[in-house]
Amino acid sequence: MSPHKFVYEGLGFPVVLVGFKTKKIRGEVFPDVNFKDLQAMAFSALISKPGRLTGSELLFVRSYLGLTQLQFSKQVGLANHSRVSQWEKKGLKATGMDYPAELTIRLIMAAAIEDRLVSKVYKELAKNRIKDNTTPVELHEDAA
Repeated sequence: MSPHKFVYEGLGFPVVLVGFKTKKIRGEVFPDVNFKDLQAMAFSALISKPGRLTGSELLFVRSYLGLTQLQFSKQVGLANHSRVSQWEKKGLKATGMDYPAELTIRLIMAAAIEDRLVSKVYKELAKNRIKDNTTPVELHEDAA
């Protein structure tokens, strides 16, 4: 099928795929892309997403990093995992976490990909502040 704009929800949250080819399997349309590559692209895009992270996105991030709620909470600087659990239960709604916690999580994400990204991401997010909306992240095939 030809490339177009497609909303994919197979990661647990909506991701707008722009310019990706799709294929039909048993009547359902799927992006014609390696799932592991798609996960990596979504993880990277969430780092600089202009809107607040949702509970579903946070669950994806934690799972992508291969961390338990307790391990993740320690990295964020929390006393226990209950706060992470509360955030993840928000589903497709914003987590409600404070700005410093979300900034810390995004820096942890950037560090997991590439250390030199950390200072760039921090400067951008600290300067622009994260907006109070939950718009889906967009992925563009030509950015892969």
